[in-house]
Amino acid sequence: MRPLSEPRHQTTGNGSDHPLPLVSVIVRSLDRDTHIQALDSLAAQTHPSLEIVLVNARGPGHRPLPDMWGERPVRFVDSTQSVPRAAAANRGLDAAQGDWLLFLDDDDYLAPDHLAGLLEAVGQSGLQAAYSHCQAVDGAGRALPQRFAEPFGQAKLLAGNFLPIHSVLFARTLLSVGCRVDESFDRFEDWDFWLQVAQHTDFIEVPRLTAFYRIDAGAGFGVTAPAEDIHVHARRLAAKWRECVSPQGFLDLMELARQHRYLERLQRELAAQGLMTGAAEDAARRIADAYRDLRAAVETQRRARLDCQARLDAVLNSTAWRLTAPLRHLLIRLRIGRRG
Repeated sequence: MRPLSEPRHQTTGNGSDHPLPLVSVIVRSLDRDTHIQALDSLAAQTHPSLEIVLVNARGPGHRPLPDMWGERPVRFVDSTQSVPRAAAANRGLDAAQGDWLLFLDDDDYLAPDHLAGLLEAVGQSGLQAAYSHCQAVDGAGRALPQRFAEPFGQAKLLAGNFLPIHSVLFARTLLSVGCRVDESFDRFEDWDFWLQVAQHTDFIEVPRLTAFYRIDAGAGFGVTAPAEDIHVHARRLAAKWRECVSPQGFLDLMELARQHRYLERLQRELAAQGLMTGAAEDAARRIADAYRDLRAAVETQRRARLDCQARLDAVLNSTAWRLTAPLRHLLIRLRIGRRG
């Protein structure tokens, strides 16, 4: 393991001694080509106090990494053999030094303000976990229909995982109360981990799209896995957590089931009238895209107008314009005289 020379905290850089929290981003790496984009998205983060903890989950043959990626220190956790996903996550947790932690798989990436927005949310709320909205993309980075953008609810999290692993920032203090990635799970280890975290804190939603989840060949299990595979692992998860559901939690799950039945009935009625929800959702996306394009065009025109105004002001305030003012007045009087 490569040592770090960076301090645990950094100052704000504006003359204040108030330290910025160190964030450790744990990257479980299979050494795919996409890891370049993942690491570049970390180097571009606006939050300055950040370390990259890259765990070699591939084993032999993983390409070496530099000590720094951009201006971000890299802590490389090497391995002589392949490491399962859950075990790789725990190795990263053990190596991380930050006050706040985040997982990022090597085929996903983040917007530059991802960490800063989540840190602001936990600072204002006092909670120990925050998450942003997440967009599924294909191998080329093009947006897919799936978007993870739901308000938080304990019962909803029991019913299904809606928190992509890299959308969530969580406090290091949760590790001291027993939160740990369960290495008996080959799948849904992130869902199980969020259920553990939810025993100690709610999650604050940051309603901004700052995380991107790549779904391509060999990636994006939670969305693309076979239904039977999902069912087998979901049953294992349910067996672990069934004893932990409180009476209120069970009532909340019953309410979610009633809401689901209502939505199914509504969809049947719409289908009977020839109104398919899929077409409506597609139309809504097209309207949103058109509105975004219109906003962009208006902004372009606004900037062009400001540029023209600046050029005009520069001419009117120039020395040449002031010196030629008498000549312009004379020409105007001559033209008026000719017309008279």
